[in-house]
Amino acid sequence: MQTSCLDSDADFNAKNQQVTRKTDHGDLSYVLDADNRICRTKGPWDGFVLANLGPGGEGMEALAENVIGLSLNDFVQDEPTRMLLSALADSVRLLRWERHLDYRCDSPTMKRFMQMKLEPGPLDTVILTHKLLRTEPIQPAFYVLTASSGETARGRRCSLCNKVRIGDAWVEPDHNLAQRVPQPYAIKHTLCPICQHAIK
Repeated sequence: MQTSCLDSDADFNAKNQQVTRKTDHGDLSYVLDADNRICRTKGPWDGFVLANLGPGGEGMEALAENVIGLSLNDFVQDEPTRMLLSALADSVRLLRWERHLDYRCDSPTMKRFMQMKLEPGPLDTVILTHKLLRTEPIQPAFYVLTASSGETARGRRCSLCNKVRIGDAWVEPDHNLAQRVPQPYAIKHTLCPICQHAIK
């Protein structure tokens, strides 16, 4: 049995009284059903999406009205990150304990250091809360464009630490990188070797 994506907020909260917690101001939360579909979003979701749009409005598909009922995998480009998130969600359901994962979610002008908390919910749901830990400026701004299927990507970007691979090196999107590559820089996401090792 699983929570339906069509459940009302009142219905879901009634089922979820043991685990529902009020998130801190600015925290973003969403709920996955047993099939890792997004059932609902919480917090200033749309404001965060709009603040992180890419060139030409890339990212509008992540607005709340567009994500409810869709699989989490629809919003994860690379297979390594898909496998990581699926494994974390499965472990939370099975073991009934919280998991935490530090990561970056940068805008063109700001490094955002984030933490994702995964909590077990009722009926095999998983509650994910994303908390902003701190920010650092990126000067000058560094713009990336996610290459779609069939397009050629100039580089790779780590889904967790947000570093960009240039040749054999993984580097921060700083002043030196902004001067070395054209912008927007077409990338595809993956996990860098350091992050792969850290989460094993």
